[in-house]
Amino acid sequence: METMLATMTPARTVLDVDYIAAPVATEAPAQAAEEQYHGFMVTDMKSAEWAAATVARWARRKKEIDDFVKAEIAEYTARMKAYQQQMDAECDDHIVFLTEKLRPFAEQQINGTKKKSFRLPSGTLQFRTSYDVTKDDKKLLAYVKDEAPEFVKVEETVKWGDLKKKLDWTESGLAVAPGGEVLDFVSRKEVTTFKVEF
Repeated sequence: METMLATMTPARTVLDVDYIAAPVATEAPAQAAEEQYHGFMVTDMKSAEWAAATVARWARRKKEIDDFVKAEIAEYTARMKAYQQQMDAECDDHIVFLTEKLRPFAEQQINGTKKKSFRLPSGTLQFRTSYDVTKDDKKLLAYVKDEAPEFVKVEETVKWGDLKKKLDWTESGLAVAPGGEVLDFVSRKEVTTFKVEF
């Protein structure tokens, strides 16, 4: 069987088209091949098999491109993260060093006053008091359940997987509860998808 190689648009690769056998005009081979490709019809087992095999080739090509792009992104991201970490460390060194130098000065400025901050043209030197709390969440939850249940947060969600098994549906697609009530806030529509498995 003669195989014709049709060059598609620049974004496509060369595609063999056994079932697109119309002559290609020599003055515009790419355009003619494009028209033949889009005019292709599946008419029998042979053309169906060709179409399915071609889908598989394009799917493999897509995966190759996806894998390549992911690898490039991962490499670029790793380089950028390393650069960011290096620059962050350098900046943090300066920030920590100068912040430590500013603290004694700020303490002198607010000493003997009720102020907790001192303003400079380029920033405000602030003192804030907070408390670091250490807690055992499991023991605390057990205690609160028994002694102060009003402080227990309960998140309620619908067990949709179980509920939908009990629902009926109207012809218009509305859900009908087990008790017969129509739920106008739950609906469904039929969606049919088609794909080629390989």
